[in-house]
Amino acid sequence: MPKGAFEEVLATCSQVRLADQIEPLTEVQKQNLVAVHDRLAQQGMRMLAVAYQDELAETASIDRVGNQGLIFAGFLGFLDPPKQSAISAIQQLQAHQVAVKILTGDSALTTQQVAQKVGIQNLAVTTGEMLETLTDAQVSELLTEQALFAKLAPLQKARLIRLLQAQGEVVGFIGDGINDTTALKQADVGISVDNAADLTKDASDVILLEKDLNVLEHGVLEGWRVFINMYKYIRITLASNLGNVLSVLVASICLPFLPMLSLQILVQNLLYDVAQLWLPWDRVAEDQLRQPTQWATKGLLKSAFILGPLSSMVDILTFAILWF
Repeated sequence: MPKGAFEEVLATCSQVRLADQIEPLTEVQKQNLVAVHDRLAQQGMRMLAVAYQDELAETASIDRVGNQGLIFAGFLGFLDPPKQSAISAIQQLQAHQVAVKILTGDSALTTQQVAQKVGIQNLAVTTGEMLETLTDAQVSELLTEQALFAKLAPLQKARLIRLLQAQGEVVGFIGDGINDTTALKQADVGISVDNAADLTKDASDVILLEKDLNVLEHGVLEGWRVFINMYKYIRITLASNLGNVLSVLVASICLPFLPMLSLQILVQNLLYDVAQLWLPWDRVAEDQLRQPTQWATKGLLKSAFILGPLSSMVDILTFAILWF
């Protein structure tokens, strides 16, 4: 008994079972079936269609070439309402200017209904069939405008993630099915859940052990704090090393003696490194956590070329005192 997505199953049927009677599947009946499907999908149900043929061996998939002339038997509807934690997690991520997009294999109507429940405002949806007709440039433009992508094949999910990365975005993808494996590997951070398939968990970077999606927001903020504190350390260290290099160059050119012994320099560097141990626990300003922080080489070099020479001036002043 073949079963699967409504459109694919309906395309293989030439008859329909109505009140224990098998009748030819007319265009009017097809429209009635589509109306029933759309009405249930708009209620947030995930719909499967079931068809059969008396002499057909049981199969788990639809082959449009081999399976034709089937009898449409009916629908199976599955209601999986979004968790309250999903609603709050999306609100928190959006408040931190983290874009949330839905990439799913479900129907467009179901996707729109779920998106509306979890607080996604833009309900325009693009299907996998539409993506096949678009170039990468056109899809990239869609990604900047839309948040919903439905009826996607696994490779189409990976394609969307790849195009987001090409725009300079850092992409995290959460999935729990085997068909999400390709997208999880393509994403910068693949996220799965503890009860996902083993293959899915193997492809993930992070596995959620709690049944609460609010941990995503906590993880994002903690990652930003770590990044900002690492950036502080690199900026301070770069400025200090640049200042030390300038000081040594000036001393080697102008002074007839060594201003510091090698052992003294090593001790100074050790004390400097000990002083930096507090940085992992340094507090981060709230305004820095309102939006994603990106690596800025220009700002790093600017601070180094300002603070480095300033520290070198202090060293040169000390050398002058020792000279006179």
